[in-house]
Amino acid sequence: MITCTAAASEIEARYKEKNEIADELPEEEKNSLAEKGAQAVEDAARLRTCWSDVINRVKQIPLDTGVSKESLVADIRSQFSAKVILVNHEKRIGVDTACSNLAIKFNMLYMSVYQLIKNEICAETELGRALGQSKREKAMDFGGANADLEDPFCEADYSAVHYD
Repeated sequence: MITCTAAASEIEARYKEKNEIADELPEEEKNSLAEKGAQAVEDAARLRTCWSDVINRVKQIPLDTGVSKESLVADIRSQFSAKVILVNHEKRIGVDTACSNLAIKFNMLYMSVYQLIKNEICAETELGRALGQSKREKAMDFGGANADLEDPFCEADYSAVHYD
């Protein structure tokens, strides 16, 4: 459940901008805005009452809309953007470049598991040694058409499928 709030002064300023009012708002329009604000608070209270049985299982997200557009967009993104995205890494699909570009564009962290495994093993770290000991070669089928694909980075050798 999303509830949006803003200070009365911010609502009034936006109303004046929308309706191209340069001077002070007339008293009746101020009263109308105040009534609409009171109605919104009442509606939210009624909504919470309707959901009272399950309100503890409903995520409540309050958004303060009285901030700049950039701040509000950042807040909404932090609430709704995916935190972790898992990508199937197939040889026939150029995943590395696409994921790297998306990571740059959307300020994400992209980690390639086979590259992490390869780095740990090549650097002979404690984790790398443990990975080396747990390696069990498993057959990997990339499909008939993709069997001849070049593997310059040894993805097949360092694929997570081989390690416990």
